[in-house]
Amino acid sequence: RLRADKPISSFTTCKKCISDAIVEISGAELPDWRFHDLRRTFRTNLSRLRIAYEVREACLNHARDELAEIYDQWDYYEEKAEAFQKWANLIDQIVHGEPEKSNVLEFQEKV
Repeated sequence: RLRADKPISSFTTCKKCISDAIVEISGAELPDWRFHDLRRTFRTNLSRLRIAYEVREACLNHARDELAEIYDQWDYYEEKAEAFQKWANLIDQIVHGEPEKSNVLEFQEKV
């Protein structure tokens, strides 16, 4: 089992814990998956959430090209925090079935 008071030392153990939790919660096993699938899903959904490219890349801790590294010293801390919060909100909407906010109105049925 993973312990909250210790850093992750084995990604195999971590992956097994996640897979076991999914089976326990949903009753269904996932097909073979990799941690990179989580990164890809996260990155794709940051685009869906209209997060700026630079912030998406910073959230994944991707290296910037040399010129950007020299001239842009901003850490994007606030922007990353906002992106992670939007991601958490989206997951919450998906898990709890809450509709995404939109300009579509629901009509009441006439009685």
